[in-house]
Amino acid sequence: MEAKEYLKKLSERLNQLYRRMRGDGMVVTKEALLAVVQPVFAVEKPKAKAEPSMVGRFGDFMDTMRGMGYAPNTLGHYGTVRNILGRFLDSVGRPELSVSGWDMARHQQFVGYLREVQGLANNAVFSTVKDMKASSGIWRASEAKSWCWT
Repeated sequence: MEAKEYLKKLSERLNQLYRRMRGDGMVVTKEALLAVVQPVFAVEKPKAKAEPSMVGRFGDFMDTMRGMGYAPNTLGHYGTVRNILGRFLDSVGRPELSVSGWDMARHQQFVGYLREVQGLANNAVFSTVKDMKASSGIWRASEAKSWCWT
């Protein structure tokens, strides 16, 4: 739209508002006129980014490790832990669970899964939990609780 056309339409809208307000016996205010000149558009708020799933975050961590030159055996070990985590989350019906949804009850359930379903010994359970901690940042040193190291 050209500037002259825009100004003509703007002038028409202002005149219509002015006449309507005067005809209704209302006081013509600066705010009412500005509302016509500077209409408020509904601004769509950007949606918050969805928090990545734990398995996805683990995969990102492994990509970082690969980029840093970690040995293939180390990457294989972390891949095994990622797969175990994925199978656990599938078994409880929460394959897209994010870190914020991981709480003490879920952790205890996971440790039980490692012992009962996977048949892991205590050292293997510790190693799996340690690797999860390293990869997903679930527990930071300032927030460490005794249940992190079951």
